[in-house]
Formats: sequence, C-alpha cells, structure tokens
Amino acid sequence: MMHAADDRPVRAPVSRPVRGLARLLVPVLLMTAVVPLASQVIDMDAARAREEFRWGVDAYHATRFNDAIIAFNRALALTPEDYTIREWLGRAYFRSGFEDAAVNEWDIILSNDAGGAYLRSRVDTIRYRRGIMPFREDALLFSRSSIIRGDGAQGLDFHRPTGIAVEPNGDIFLVSLGSQEVLRITPNGRVRRILRGGLQGLNRPFDVAWYRGEIYVTEFAANRIAVLDEQGNRVRQISERGLREGQLLGPQYVTVRDERVFVTDWGGRKVSVFAPDGEFILSFGRETHGFPGLQRPTGIAVSGNGRVYVAEHDRAGPALIVFDQAGNFLERIGLPLGEDDVPENSVAPVVIEGLAWYEDDHQLLITAGTRTLVYDLGNRSILAVIDDAERLRVGAAALDANGRVVMSDIDSSELGIFEPEGTLYSGLDIQIERILSSRFPNVAMLVSVHDRDGRPLVGLSRENFIISEAGIPQPDFRIESAGQFVRELDVSAVVQARPGTTYREDAAQALFDIATLLPGGQELHLYAAREEPALLIRRPATAERFAEQTRNALIDGGDDFARNAEPLDRALRLAATPLLDRSLRRHMIVIGDGRVTDSAFEDYGIQEMAAYLLNNDIRMHYVLLERRTPAAEIRFLADETGGEIRYLYEPEGLAPMIEGFLLYPSGRYWLTYASSAFPDFGRAYLAVSAEVNLFVRSGRDELGFFPPPEP
Repeated sequence: MMHAADDRPVRAPVSRPVRGLARLLVPVLLMTAVVPLASQVIDMDAARAREEFRWGVDAYHATRFNDAIIAFNRALALTPEDYTIREWLGRAYFRSGFEDAAVNEWDIILSNDAGGAYLRSRVDTIRYRRGIMPFREDALLFSRSSIIRGDGAQGLDFHRPTGIAVEPNGDIFLVSLGSQEVLRITPNGRVRRILRGGLQGLNRPFDVAWYRGEIYVTEFAANRIAVLDEQGNRVRQISERGLREGQLLGPQYVTVRDERVFVTDWGGRKVSVFAPDGEFILSFGRETHGFPGLQRPTGIAVSGNGRVYVAEHDRAGPALIVFDQAGNFLERIGLPLGEDDVPENSVAPVVIEGLAWYEDDHQLLITAGTRTLVYDLGNRSILAVIDDAERLRVGAAALDANGRVVMSDIDSSELGIFEPEGTLYSGLDIQIERILSSRFPNVAMLVSVHDRDGRPLVGLSRENFIISEAGIPQPDFRIESAGQFVRELDVSAVVQARPGTTYREDAAQALFDIATLLPGGQELHLYAAREEPALLIRRPATAERFAEQTRNALIDGGDDFARNAEPLDRALRLAATPLLDRSLRRHMIVIGDGRVTDSAFEDYGIQEMAAYLLNNDIRMHYVLLERRTPAAEIRFLADETGGEIRYLYEPEGLAPMIEGFLLYPSGRYWLTYASSAFPDFGRAYLAVSAEVNLFVRSGRDELGFFPPPEP
C-alpha cells in the first residue's frame, strides 16, 4: 500500500491550478469515488484513517513529503473532521513548498477554534514574511530586552566596558577596561571564557574584533594590537609605540575585513592598516589637498566595496569621514547630533564613539552619548534612536548573530541588549522538523529556531529549551548537535546543458574546483538539468571523475537547450532529495551561463521552488561560466535562500563561496531524550512539544510520532 520513493517532489506551477498537486491527489479521489460512504462502518473508516495517518507520519519524518501528502489526504477522506490529520497535511504541503495550500488547511483548523496558539503564530509568521500581514510596521523601533550588569550579581564581573565584537555562533566579546580583560559571553548572558592575553596580560585594552577564530584587541597603553586565540592566549602582536609609519600611539577602535586590520590611532590622528600577520600596509587620514586631516578619530567601519568610514569630531562638529581602500579622502558626512538639528533626532553635542554595521553595508550603528543611532548612509538620515533612561555613556554597539543590538555602557558598567519591537513582541518561530524513533525509547528531534523575519537563532543551550512528551517535561534531554557548530556539508550540484566546447570545459572546470575545495568526506552529488534530470555521479568519486562526467553529459547538451527542454525546476527538486535526509548544512550549486529557458519553471512555479528550498533550509548558489547578469529567476532563488552568485574565473575563484558554506548561520538543533511512554507495539501516537526561550522572547511547536513496531 505504501507509495513510491520520493524521487520527484510534488509539482505546482504559479498562478494557475496546482497541476502537480492535482496529479498527486488523483489516487485519493479515485479511492473515495469507488467507496460508497453510506455503506461504510464508521469504526472501519476510523481504523483505515489511522493506518493512513501513521503511514503519513512515518513518511513525513523520512522526508518523503509526497507520500505524506497522499496518505494524509486519504485519511482525511475517511475522517474529514480530524484536525490533527489536517494539521499534518498542512505541514507536508509547507515542506513541499506549497505554502498557500498549507495555510488553507491551517485556516480551516483555526476557523473552527481547533488549533493551538503555536499554529496561529505559524500562520501569522508566514503571512508576515510574505508581506501580507496588515500590521507589518515601517518604523524601526527598539526596546530593551535585557540588561547585564557587571557588578557580579548575575555572575559577570566587569568594569568600564568599552569595545564589543560578535562572532557567527552567537557569542559576544566585551572589553572590560577596568579589569583589563575580555569576556566571552554566551547569547544567554553567561560568561563562557575570560581572555586575559596569556602571561603578558592586556595593557589597558580598549576595543576588540573577531576574525576567523582570532580575537584582535587594541592595547591603548601599550600602543599595539594583541592577537589572541579563542582560549585567550596571545598568538602575536601588531605594531609598537611611535609616530612613524606602522607605529601606533594610543590605538582605539579596530575592525578586520577582507584580510586587513584597520585601527584608529588617537595619538597619531590617523588610520593604520595591517595584514593579519602584522605586516604594515598603509596609513591615511593626515592632511591632504582639500582635507584638513583627522582630529579625533574614534570608531571605524569598512564596507564590502572598500569604503572606510571613520567617526570624527572636527571643528564643524560630529561627522563620518569617508576614504577609499587606498586611503584617499572621499567625503565628509555631517551628522545631526547638535542642538540646531531636527529635535526628534537630536542628541547633545558629544564625541562619537563606536561604529558598526547594522544588517548590511548601508546602515551604521553609531554610538554617541547615551544613545546608539541607526544611520542610513543612502538617505543620510537617522532611522532609529536606541536608548533608555538608564544609559549614561555608550561606548560601543554591535549587531549580534541573533539580530540583537548589544551596547556597552562605560560609566554604569552594563551591557544592554535591545531588539526591534516587532521582533521582540512577536515571539520565535519554532518548528519540529523531524523525529527519529527507530531506536526507541531513544528519540531524536530536529528543531529549528528562527525569529519572525526568518533569521536563525544560534548559540542556544539546554537552558533555552523545554522538551515535553505527552505534556510531561523531559529534564534529561541533550543537545547532540547544533547547526552553527557542524562542520559537515552536504552539497548537490546541478549543471545546465548548453552547446559548445568552451562551455563544456568551463563547466568541467567548475565541478573540478568544487570537488577539490570541498574537504574530503563531505557529501557531493552531481545532477544534469536535462530533459529528464538525472544523477550523474557522487562521492567518493575524485575531482577528475566529476569533471569527466560533466564533459560527457554535455556532449550533446545543446539539443535540450535548443528545443526549450530544460526543466530546471525538476532538476532542483531532484538534487534536493539527498539533502533532506542528511546534514544540518545544506547547499545546492547550479552551474550555467545565467540563462533559463521558458520551460525552466513550467512544472513548479518560481515561488513554490523558492519556498521548497527555503522551508527545507537549502541555500541555492549559482556559478556563472560567462560574465553576464543572470536571469531574474536565478537572482530571485539565490536571494530568497541566502545563496551567492559568483563568476567562475574571479581572481579568488570559488574558494570564498565554499568557505562561506560553513560561516552561514544555522538555527537547527538535534535534541535527544529517552521516552518513558508505552509504545503499544508501535500503535501509540506520542505527542511531543518543543519550547524555546531567549530572555523575553519565546516560541513553541507541537508534533508527534509513532514508535517502531516491536519485533
């Protein structure tokens, strides 16, 4: 009775009847047509429905969402008022990319007052992300979610905190100027480690930056930068006291980007740039034609396009001084921080302290006095003022990996945590994605944690989770693995078929590079986007074999392209299949010339395709074999899923893209516990729930599973 393996997920084009979905449901309609309902015994219907329901639950947890949809629809045909089955059907639709169908099922439940608060939250979150919620706010407002005091009452002891840095796994580095150390703080506000700089110690540390596992700390009194490992040991140091090139005199703020260390030199009134190994590169900021030179440089931020922004308070007032990556002065941006500026945006005339990026390279966090400003560089306007009545003197601010603005208060020795009000009061989006019970009573749950905007929450620990079975908390659960710490990758590559020897060789080179750059042991599958998409090769094949198979598959590749027979949608769905059952880090790479045919998304619409990838945490990247602007469909899928588009023959090749696979944040956690429930020989449906709390934010999800039949 069970269904075929999920080689090809459900199909559904956009803006017309869901053809693939209708095709999938034909067996269900035939079944209900040939069984006269009047002659059915209700108990038999319930028994058959429960059997179908069990098949559907098992298929869902095995990531065979097609089979799950068929089974749940069959069960509903027998017991249409069973809202548990209907909720599961919505989940299967959601994971298959059919969000409209999922919301329709859940709306039926909610309209009958049969759904829990978690289901209402799920529907509201989906509508919010799709931009159809009536309360979606435009104003950027912040509220304080927590305050961490350095008086020791909360287990933290720090004095006169200055610099702040964040790292991708959620931790916060805080410089304690008074105690001359750097605290590594978890997302929950606990001290993970105290970094003291080894036997030499730190001499008046002021600011801190994290870069690729190393911590850069400016030592104001020692006129140098200490480079520490993550245990706090001094690995090396950069520069020495002096006013000559490569020397520092009172270094304050530091940032590291693209293999360059930028530091503001208060005494030398300049910015110095070093390589991470300490080699001096250049300095700038002194007087040149048309620029009077830096007077009081403090905070610094560097954008992705190489622009350097330096906080300054010159004779005209507070400003951002902008340089290019070669140190040439570009412009002065005056800031509305004086009494004569717009009243609602004004702050008493103060020296700007720290600079940090907010969300992207177009919005800056600027600390000034008792407040932190969110400043839009494009519009030259203040988007938000972050403060509360308790701030005395803000030293630095940063956006942490969980979307919170953390601010150090030098005079009150506190670390304030602020969040956008829309995120703060909307709760967390928690999803139990999968439950494995084959080793019952040992149960494993895959739980994803995101905020309302879809940002993953990283760095969570046991204290953030409450796991319950049948309403009973399970205190002995464990976190077996968290996505941000997982180093294993699962990658599927899809090559588009095009004519020509040059294209064929470029595609082979791309696959060779990808297979070479992926560390040994990482999963890699290669698929061809032909008229009938197919798996070509997988590891443990060598990089040479991947290149060879690519050449062979593209020998007559122009035929499909010429006949407009390139079902890229089906190729992507096929390539996603092995990813669903494996790693916490899932990536798909499409290799092509940036073009798509008219038939590329004929079976599955572009919206459904994006939802399918996104709802299964798969990021789609694209390797361009020609320098051209990729098709809108390609750009849309990469943007929606957090992927990257990169030209094969960039100077650095594909290495930055592959390296980024491990840096992308993941909010997915494998949790395990030992069940004490009676399995009833595999017939018992065991309900479980996962609740997550992070300071004032919380969220919850409920799901269930059937234990395996006893032998």
